[in-house]
Amino acid sequence: MIKRTGEIVLVIIGMLIYAFFALIGGALIWLGNNSQIVEDLPPDAQSPELSQEQLMTMIETAGAGGMMILISALVAIVAGILALVFMKGNKKPKAAGIILIVVSIIGVFTMVIAGMFSGLFYLIAGIMLLVRKPKTPLTE
Repeated sequence: MIKRTGEIVLVIIGMLIYAFFALIGGALIWLGNNSQIVEDLPPDAQSPELSQEQLMTMIETAGAGGMMILISALVAIVAGILALVFMKGNKKPKAAGIILIVVSIIGVFTMVIAGMFSGLFYLIAGIMLLVRKPKTPLTE
């Protein structure tokens, strides 16, 4: 039986990073829904380069981007949990590896820079799951 401690640790680290980005996505959504806070800022706290309309457009865009980040991160966390279940007892390491690789690639496209950091851990764990084979005992 092969021990999958390295892969499990990498998946957990990736899940924690995805959870961090889910929090950021939630904060962006909250900011997009509470634009009144920005409108209530004193004039000296606002940027002189941006008009109020431009600032509101940026906040609305950030809210929409936050939704994409939040959904992508939650899907990646659920996929990580599924991969951990498949890894437990070395039941389906190939399926877990494929799930992790696919999620890491999709995460890079949906979350761009954020997806690269967290997806890297999933990608390495997925490759390790596909490549590592159980040692066969030498018999003479």
